[in-house]
Amino acid sequence: MMKKNLLFFLLAINVPAFADMAPEFDLSRLAWNATHILVAKGTDHQKKFEIIESWKGELKTGAIISVPYLDDFEFSTNDKSAWNEENDLRIERNKQFNRVILFLRRNEQGQWQSAYFSSEEWKEYSGKAYGMTTNADKEYMKISMAWSEDTATFAFFQMMNPGPRMLSSCDKSEKEFKRYVLNIAARKNRFEQNRLISTLSVRADSLKPYLLDNLVYDMRSDIAPVLRSCGTEGARAMEEVLHTDSMLYMHTGILQLFSFNFGEEICPHLIRLLNDDRKYWESQAGKKKMTLAENNFGYGSAPPEFRRRADWNGRTYYITAYLSDRKCTEGRKALQAFYDFWFSHPEFDPTGKDQVSSTLKEFKAAKQ
Repeated sequence: MMKKNLLFFLLAINVPAFADMAPEFDLSRLAWNATHILVAKGTDHQKKFEIIESWKGELKTGAIISVPYLDDFEFSTNDKSAWNEENDLRIERNKQFNRVILFLRRNEQGQWQSAYFSSEEWKEYSGKAYGMTTNADKEYMKISMAWSEDTATFAFFQMMNPGPRMLSSCDKSEKEFKRYVLNIAARKNRFEQNRLISTLSVRADSLKPYLLDNLVYDMRSDIAPVLRSCGTEGARAMEEVLHTDSMLYMHTGILQLFSFNFGEEICPHLIRLLNDDRKYWESQAGKKKMTLAENNFGYGSAPPEFRRRADWNGRTYYITAYLSDRKCTEGRKALQAFYDFWFSHPEFDPTGKDQVSSTLKEFKAAKQ
């Protein structure tokens, strides 16, 4: 049940328009989950591929494998570009398997299947969330492959939401693609070794770097439960990561995993983290407002100081919202103190309507 809840929790926090999204090629996810990563070419027999290179796994060059769900595979008209604007990533491709990169794992029966998910349970629940209850295995196999031609690589991406998946550039040469894949695979191998460390404090510390690693950003849902298995040492490690302001834009996601895996146990940790937030906001006292919206910035185009403030605001909102929804006495005391501090500085939010202000007002109203 925990994995089921975690999956839908993660989908809910990461995908605002999830119903319109289609699963697409995800190189980091596939390289992390795959037990076998193979460069192969099609043979005269449907579904059978000859291995050209093996990037991960025990199979050797020249071996023949049978890959299901590809016997009637072809690129449909929906896979082709609707227009040919300059710099548009969507392009027409042929129907051949001259050089394909496969990301695979075996199921319980030993048959090859897509590595898009690390387990059947994740696949089942995600399929329901995506509405992919029919032909799901075939569709997942389609997005567990990449094509290499003339040193370039291509895979199926959803270019617009909503919209179909289209065969598009991966923006990597095969050499760059391979280097990226091997980096992820090496991280996964180290993770599998680290999770077996018997000393809980050492195990927890060995996993901290993964939480702020851009290459495995989406794989943190695998890492957080292992930190949970470390008990108080795991909670200590997650808090220590959040006491640094490096990779600040990742902090809200880490907090979400922290709270989901540790529950009420994290209240003392969040109180200490809220003190960090207060120190940041104290440094902003008296400064003019720097919100993205009022300055007509999108997050990606905003100057660093604007993004930094937005990241702190998101983090503060999550901590205050979590504590306000709990019965932790010390947490509520900390919130009251933060309420008094926050509203003594109207320059933080002149409108009084941003998420932090709204959360604190709701907390105050609930107390009365």
